Amino acid sequence: MNFRNRRTDLLTCEDCIHLLLDYADGSMAPAVRRKLDEHLSACPPCQHYLRSYTSCTELVQQLRDQEAQVPAELQDRLKSFLREQVKLPWPEPRRRRAKWSKRA
Repeated sequence: MNFRNRRTDLLTCEDCIHLLLDYADGSMAPAVRRKLDEHLSACPPCQHYLRSYTSCTELVQQLRDQEAQVPAELQDRLKSFLREQVKLPWPEPRRRRAKWSKRA
């Protein structure tokens, strides 16, 4: 894993998001999982993101259990799309405009 925060060798929030798929399916190397667990234990926004991610995968599993058949080609396209979305740069935060009031 090429960590973005090389000085401290800690994971950033962006690193964590890139690792969630491997984390959720258990295919992550133990050393990386420890670093991710460390980050998650101290980062409420990433904890929330992980809960949302987990809820979404559980809902998908429930759909599978209901015998909803998704064609293999569509599954592959969805997985590719989601992986590409994770690679996109984060949007810049919107700046608020100053509210000026007229003084009499």
